[in-house]
Amino acid sequence: FYNPDPFERNLLTGGRTPVGNELFYKVLQKGNDFWNAAFFCGSAAVIRKKHIVQVGGIAVETVTEDCHTALRLHSLGYKSVYYDKIMIAGLAPEKFSSYVGQQVRWARGMAQILRLENPLLNPKLKLTIPQRICYFSATSHFFYGYPRLIYAIAPTLFLLFGIRPIEGLGLETLAYALPHILLSLNANYITYKEVRFSFWNEIFEFVMAFQAGYVTLMAIINPNLGSFNVTDKGLTVTKRSFDWESARGLVIVAALVLVSLISVPFWLLLRPEDAEAVIINGLWCIFNLLLLLAAILVALEQPQLRVAHRLPRRLGAIVHSLDQTWSGTTINISETGALIAVNSSLNLPEEVEVELVGDFGKRALLEARIIRATPVEGNLTHLAVDFVEPTQTQLDNLALVIYSDVKEWYSQKRQDVDRPLTSLQFLATSLSRALQEFQPASGSFNRVRKSVSVAAQIYWEGNFYPGEVTKIGVNGLRMELDGSAIYPTLERFKQEKPLVGLLLIQDATEPLPERFLSEVAAVEELPPLESSGEPIRTTALELKFPEKLKRQHIRRIKQLLNAMH
Repeated sequence: FYNPDPFERNLLTGGRTPVGNELFYKVLQKGNDFWNAAFFCGSAAVIRKKHIVQVGGIAVETVTEDCHTALRLHSLGYKSVYYDKIMIAGLAPEKFSSYVGQQVRWARGMAQILRLENPLLNPKLKLTIPQRICYFSATSHFFYGYPRLIYAIAPTLFLLFGIRPIEGLGLETLAYALPHILLSLNANYITYKEVRFSFWNEIFEFVMAFQAGYVTLMAIINPNLGSFNVTDKGLTVTKRSFDWESARGLVIVAALVLVSLISVPFWLLLRPEDAEAVIINGLWCIFNLLLLLAAILVALEQPQLRVAHRLPRRLGAIVHSLDQTWSGTTINISETGALIAVNSSLNLPEEVEVELVGDFGKRALLEARIIRATPVEGNLTHLAVDFVEPTQTQLDNLALVIYSDVKEWYSQKRQDVDRPLTSLQFLATSLSRALQEFQPASGSFNRVRKSVSVAAQIYWEGNFYPGEVTKIGVNGLRMELDGSAIYPTLERFKQEKPLVGLLLIQDATEPLPERFLSEVAAVEELPPLESSGEPIRTTALELKFPEKLKRQHIRRIKQLLNAMH
């Protein structure tokens, strides 16, 4: 998946934490492949037709038809090959509810396969012992739901009701169990340190504990229950919201754990002889509460800052404006826009043409609107652009440029590795990150308009006010005027933001100026200029072209931009 899943987006990991499917594709699937037990996922497979016909086509008895079909092919002795390269990329569910729906389907389907096929013990399946173990591991994976909940509730039984889940829980028991826990954590760290960070497995399992526990149990009781549901993808989250429907069970468990922690001082005061058990169960509850809180925050939907997810891509980019071109490199890109690094100081209008060059000579030429230009260092400038109404052909070419670049896909390697204490600290600070307000990108950036020097006049209520246009774009312009002449009307301009007539005189030899209707957007009184010892008052007006008339004027405006210097 090339876009952030709900864990990445809602916990604001910033891409520093491996996503859920990295463990499967980079470790588990390689292990399955070693024992000829790799199964395909979704459409990412090439299967020989006569073999798929031999097993009756794609399996439809379960809702995870891919794994079920692969099991039947393996049971006939056919071999599979897992190609450990990125060949396709897809969308992860954007919303937490969609993620839950996807995981519920996977959990139900795997439990159905376990119930119907029994890959570990079924003598009808001609599988090797390693294949049986691999398929049993895969189909039993989602049965973590109720054990995970018991793990969270166990210490609360003692603190709230005096029920001892472990008889004699004290320092002796802790001394016995702690080495096992630490060795288990270390074993996972050694094996998965690049694909699954410490304590994140608990988060993944807590999030789905109620749903996975229920659907796997029902699939074992009646494997015919449930139907195939397509996961909703391509959704946009515009505001922060909490998915109570999906997370209410976790909220109740977290509240139970919190109440049990409140009881700790009363235990220590009234039953000091049980202090060891109380302290150990209290620490257990604190650890559980930390994990539960992080899991609950996954259901706190964070607003998307962009309509389409940006991919980090270093593609060749050529910016065309009038008869000039500038070469650069994309920093990130999506179907709707890009960030381009150009090693040049630019004097550009708002709208340009951007040509993108991908792998194997693939190219896409698009109209683009420059949102901002940010000076970085020296002549290096970052241009943030949005693509303007691309045609279907342009979108097809853009897709080839973005997604078909083999070098870019293969160059993606995770730099971060697991540090258990850092991972725990990151989860502990989830609340502060999840509740922070999103702010616009900081730093200085320039409003993108072409710098010009053109004589102009504005006409309002029977009077002409001469001045000079210093910056112009397709949406508006900046005009500087003699402040003493326009001073009596400044306050009205500020308050009323009136429509005014605009006359642009490109050349003194032209008989007729270009005429436009514009709206006063802002008034700025500039520092006075000294001339012959007397200060000259200057005023700048920000004028914008009305949206209702912009479509009529856009062609003339672009012609002006081409002609102005």
